[in-house]
Amino acid sequence: MKYTIKKSVFKTAAIVFISFILNVNLSYGRVWHNGAGSSYSDSGEERAISSNTIETYLIEAGGFYLNANSSVQELLALVELQDTRGVDYTELKNVLTDAAGNIEKAIETYENLINTAEITPYNEPVLNKLKDFDYKEFMVENDLNSVIFIRVEDFLKKGDIRGLFKKVRGDLKEISNMLKTINEKVSINETPQISALWSLNEKFSNLSLFGSYTARVFSNLKK
Repeated sequence: MKYTIKKSVFKTAAIVFISFILNVNLSYGRVWHNGAGSSYSDSGEERAISSNTIETYLIEAGGFYLNANSSVQELLALVELQDTRGVDYTELKNVLTDAAGNIEKAIETYENLINTAEITPYNEPVLNKLKDFDYKEFMVENDLNSVIFIRVEDFLKKGDIRGLFKKVRGDLKEISNMLKTINEKVSINETPQISALWSLNEKFSNLSLFGSYTARVFSNLKK
């Protein structure tokens, strides 16, 4: 019971913190890649259903991803405090299980998303807007990380939304493998190597920004 309460409080705080650093509003589902569904045609009943399904998958996957990220931040906090509070390997295992479970759900959701996207035609007017979008001005005005934003621009400007989705799926699978490697240590009551934790945290940070920047651009197209 004590662990459950502590985990719930920590996750709530972590999600609020993630929302703050991304400068977005969790309440409106606009944190991670949201809006990309609009790049698919919604003309005709069947296409409208597919377009809405893609956006729904994006929202669901975003939720799984953010929950996994909050678990990883909890993991990092537990490791950070080990010199003053000791290490509770049962707690580490539980946090890792939560993170890995949510990442697998995010991967599964992206598989469904990509399968749907593969058979749904693009929305050409939206792709034209993406092609003509002033990415450089947008990046400067919003003080965005240029390295990551240029990667977003590369997909969006070419209208390669499916490629963007596949890139995210690949990153999620890489995170899943990182978590498995870390869990190998924790499962035998050994603290993970700090370099592995650095890499995991950095991978999440980069992917979070990648998704946030994608959502920013699509949100701006509506203005």
